[in-house]
Amino acid sequence: MAILSSYKNLKHGLSDEQTHTHRVVRIGAIDSISSTWMTPFVERLHESFPTLKIELTVEGTKSLVEGMNKGEFDVIFALDPAIGNTFRSFTSCILQMTWAGSPRIINPDRTYSVDDLASMPIITFPKDTPPYRMIAPYFQDEQVLAGKLTSSNSLYSIINLLIDGFGVAAIPSVTIMRELNMGLLHPIRVTKRFPPMPIVGTYQATTDVDLIRRVVEQSQMSAALFCASVDPSMAWVD
Repeated sequence: MAILSSYKNLKHGLSDEQTHTHRVVRIGAIDSISSTWMTPFVERLHESFPTLKIELTVEGTKSLVEGMNKGEFDVIFALDPAIGNTFRSFTSCILQMTWAGSPRIINPDRTYSVDDLASMPIITFPKDTPPYRMIAPYFQDEQVLAGKLTSSNSLYSIINLLIDGFGVAAIPSVTIMRELNMGLLHPIRVTKRFPPMPIVGTYQATTDVDLIRRVVEQSQMSAALFCASVDPSMAWVD
């Protein structure tokens, strides 16, 4: 109820703005956000700012941070913050990571050790990305991954590879809820839990300050509403 009440207050405040002025807000997000709460976030912005033009880009963290530094975005949601005197960052939400695989290659009733996982084909994001930086220390020896690693810069491609049985992956639970419910994928029971993944929002604090502040507030509300709608072990806000 508190979340819904805050949303109503925020929506009323946004509607009181001079919405007849055509404005543009440039938003960048990683796949994990575009596939979860980005759509309702954009919808609520359009409700509150009927004439607002929204330019949405879905990219990897590295490209988003580089774009932010080049002035190509007003707000980004990624795994790393953009660092600069004119930027402000905050934790948007936290996504729990789950080892998952197709029933073709994993036994959902078995508990897998780190060594068990290391012996299987691993699917992950490319080596120079934040998700890879999380997975390499999990195995303690990066060389373990050298001969059995498949990488892709697309979350959707990774999910399809998982379904087709090409390997296992540590992936945000909320991004595969449908596949889990359909039995296309199963969570893997593990002896060592994969750490959760914080999503970091970064915004430009010197350009069109009031509009960007309102957009950030709405993003926080949209993330909170989404997290409240799913299993609290999968996604949450601080």
